[in-house]
Amino acid sequence: GHKYEIHPQQDIPSVDMHFHMNTWITFLEEFVYGHELWSNHFIFPSITLTGTVQPGMSISHDTIQKWLDKFVKGAKIELGTTKLTTHCFHRGGALYAPVGKCWSLATIWW
Repeated sequence: GHKYEIHPQQDIPSVDMHFHMNTWITFLEEFVYGHELWSNHFIFPSITLTGTVQPGMSISHDTIQKWLDKFVKGAKIELGTTKLTTHCFHRGGALYAPVGKCWSLATIWW
């Protein structure tokens, strides 16, 4: 795994990854795993069709792409023939918020 620094962005709460990631990790630890995350746990674990969380397995690339497609459609984002891909969330692709502020989603690991 990798370790990244995520800094608070309290001036833009909707993209404050520091707040949202810590909230998600707290939820995982308290309500999903029942203990602190272990080194082999993924922040976004795989979930079976029956709803069982698989802490040592990551969500597949195909699943993330399907979700991204669904979110874009639901948000009524007009892309024409273009398609957003998970590449948008890797490295430098996610460093800039739409308002031009620097932010990072580098903790996403799949």
